[in-house]
Amino acid sequence: MRILLFGGAVAVALAGTACRATADTPPRESVRFIGGGAFPDSFAREYARHLPDLDVQIVPLDGTFDQVEVLQRGHADVAIATSDRTYLREVRNAPPASGRVRAIATLHLAVVHLLARPGSGIRSAGDLRGRAVYQNDHPLLPLVLRAFGVTGTGEDVNLSSGRLSDVGARLGAGTLDAALFVTSSYGTTVIGDMALEARLVSIEGPEIDRLLEENPFTRPVTIPADTYPGQNQPVRTIGADVLFICRADLGERVVYDITRQLASVLPPLVPSFPVLAEIDLDWASATPIPLHPGAARYYREWEVFR
Repeated sequence: MRILLFGGAVAVALAGTACRATADTPPRESVRFIGGGAFPDSFAREYARHLPDLDVQIVPLDGTFDQVEVLQRGHADVAIATSDRTYLREVRNAPPASGRVRAIATLHLAVVHLLARPGSGIRSAGDLRGRAVYQNDHPLLPLVLRAFGVTGTGEDVNLSSGRLSDVGARLGAGTLDAALFVTSSYGTTVIGDMALEARLVSIEGPEIDRLLEENPFTRPVTIPADTYPGQNQPVRTIGADVLFICRADLGERVVYDITRQLASVLPPLVPSFPVLAEIDLDWASATPIPLHPGAARYYREWEVFR
């Protein structure tokens, strides 16, 4: 399992460094994790277990702001968010509060799926114009539509929301022509159920090549053959990394300790969240926004001891 790459002599050496550094530990400090979901809440509780000197608090999202905005506004300290949402909020759109978020680590990959109803004639994202399409709330999806000249507004495409778990039935009933959505990985059960009523469509071509070139937070993804029922060929699509992020002004020592414990926090969560087994901590520091100084210091030390 790749998440165990921080280990052996490296972990022992860094643990020794951390122990020496705690001789003058200041009073217990509070860190507010953004929760509100099964994984974020479990992630925060696991950190509370591994860092008992840290007062870990869980702040649920109220739906007014997304995770990045909450950090920018100082309402929480750490969060999990996709790289596209983070990059667009912090760099491209550059609101007045930009520059207030830093990265701790790259985690797993969120993947775009396009499922089309049999007989719909949909063979690419460009064929979604004028169709009834389910779309979940993710900033990567409008970029995909625009890459193919589909605005996603007005009569261009009839976008529909709702629960992802209901999409398979809606495709089977013919009330939807297609579904365009992002999930935390590929191969999940809910998508497998949908694939019984629809077929997976590749998202590729010169339009996507330009999108990947213009957006550094995107990555090409290949969904292997036989991942879903009836999918006997690999399917090309795109994705965005899921990031562990924090406020830029969070204390360096605190972020160093949070980064140091990441390799210990993840393994107990894998049975409940199998996507975490895909995390390769060799690439944890490869983030599209700057690393927090505390995280950067840990990665520098890790490189020295590995």
